[in-house]
Amino acid sequence: PGEISIKELLNYMMGYQKLCSETGTWIHSEGSDQSLIKEYFFEAIKRKYAPDMPSRLNSIALFDDEEKAEKYREDYYGESGIVVPVELKDKRAFGKFDMTWFTDVPSDATYSSARAYAENYWKHRESAEDAWEYLFDGNYIIIS
Repeated sequence: PGEISIKELLNYMMGYQKLCSETGTWIHSEGSDQSLIKEYFFEAIKRKYAPDMPSRLNSIALFDDEEKAEKYREDYYGESGIVVPVELKDKRAFGKFDMTWFTDVPSDATYSSARAYAENYWKHRESAEDAWEYLFDGNYIIIS
């Protein structure tokens, strides 16, 4: 009770994506549901344009410096996230992306314009206000 299986969630999200595509709509609400659906949407676009790049769903986000990491944590996770130094070990996938394409999708964007943001992200395009994140999928050690 109160739980949903990953399979059920993915089936729902695939249906949602199909509906968005057919109707030309996008997400119009704020909050965690929007974040979850946006992550799924970006993952679906990744499979087409950057299948060898790391998944946002299976990666850790790395930044050039601690200040940028703290800003990302505050903007994206609020008080629930933490920033820790890591030592990278075995790499499965690694990529550099301008996260502005992810964070700045307007809440009133159409499906087509939201898709353009996702395509720009996965094609490594730089925005006017670039904010680089590095997605790392692999083994790492948290340095204390």
